[in-house]
Amino acid sequence: MKKLYALLPLLAALLAPGKLSAQMMPDSTVQIIAYWEVGDQIDYVRIEQQYQIAGEEETLISSASESFRFDVVAATDSTYTLEITSMDGFNSSLLGLTEKEMATISEVPPLRIRTSQYGTFEAFENPDEILESLEEIIPVVADFTWRKLTPEEQESVDKNALENYLRTNFCTQSSINTLCQQYIAPFFYHGARLDTTKTYSLQNTFTGLVGSTPVTLETLFKVDSELSDDYSAVIRQETVADEDEILPLAKEYTLSLIESFSADSGQSREEFEKSLQENPVKIGFEEYVTEEIELATGWPLIWVFDRFVTAEQNGESSGKHIYRKIQIDPGEETEAAGETE
Repeated sequence: MKKLYALLPLLAALLAPGKLSAQMMPDSTVQIIAYWEVGDQIDYVRIEQQYQIAGEEETLISSASESFRFDVVAATDSTYTLEITSMDGFNSSLLGLTEKEMATISEVPPLRIRTSQYGTFEAFENPDEILESLEEIIPVVADFTWRKLTPEEQESVDKNALENYLRTNFCTQSSINTLCQQYIAPFFYHGARLDTTKTYSLQNTFTGLVGSTPVTLETLFKVDSELSDDYSAVIRQETVADEDEILPLAKEYTLSLIESFSADSGQSREEFEKSLQENPVKIGFEEYVTEEIELATGWPLIWVFDRFVTAEQNGESSGKHIYRKIQIDPGEETEAAGETE
C-alpha cells in the first residue's frame, strides 16, 4: 500500500512496555491511542515557502526551514506539557543580517506549552521568558527591515514607528499563542477515534497575527480509508471561506498596516472604506491539510499544509500561497535503522 511516509522503526522505540496497541477497528473506525509519557522525545524538520500570486502565476518570495525537538516534560491525567526547542533555523527573508544580529535573533528560549490529552493547545507556560527575548529581538528586526527599504520608502516610513509597530503587535501573548499553534497544529487528532466512512466538521477560529478580530469558519476533515491501515491513519482537512466570512478579517488587517504609519488614521480609514466602495474586492481563503499519524503513539509522521489567500479587484487577482511541511527528522530514521542492524 502506498504511504505518505515510510515505516519508521524509531517510533516503535518510543513505546514503553505496557502501552496499548492500535489498529483499524472492525466497525470502520480508526483509533489513535496516543499515550505519551514524560521523557518521550522526537525531532522534526519544518519547512515553509511563501509564494506571491499574480493571476494564475506563482512566484517564490521566501523560504525557511528549521529542525525542532519535542520533549514531553510533564503530564497529568488530562494534560501534557511539551517543550519545543528550535535548532538549525534558516529564513531567506533574513539574509543580510550581521553575525551579531543573527546571534541575537537566535537566542530564543524553548517554548513550553500545555495541551489537552488530545493534543490541542491550552496554554503557553513561559510567556514572560519569550516576551523578554522578543523585546531584545524587535529593535534588530526593525533596523534590518528599514535597511531593506528603498530610499523612497525610507522617506515615507518612520524608523521609530516601524519598531513601535512590531513591538506593539508581536510582543503580545496573543500573537505568540498564534505562532505556537503552528507547531502543534499536527496534534489535533491525538487520542481520537474516527469513523472512516464519515466526514466530520468543526468550528475553527482564524485570526491574523495583528490588527484583526477572529473569524469562525467551518473546517471539514475525514480519514482517507485507502491510505490508512493498522499502522497509521491519513487524515485530510479543508477550510474554504466565502468572501463575506473572510472580508472583515482582511479589511482590519489591511487597516492596521495603513493606520500604523499614517499621520491621520481617521482620514486613512475613510479613504480606505471609500476605495472599497468604488472598487469592491472579492477575497478568497482556502486551506488544505494532509496528515499521517502513527496510531500507537499519536506522533505525526508527516503534515502538509497549503493556504491560499487571494484578492480580486477590477478584474485583476493577486494573493499569497503559504506552504508548510513538518515531518520526522530523516536523521532519526537513519539512526534507528542503524541500531537494528
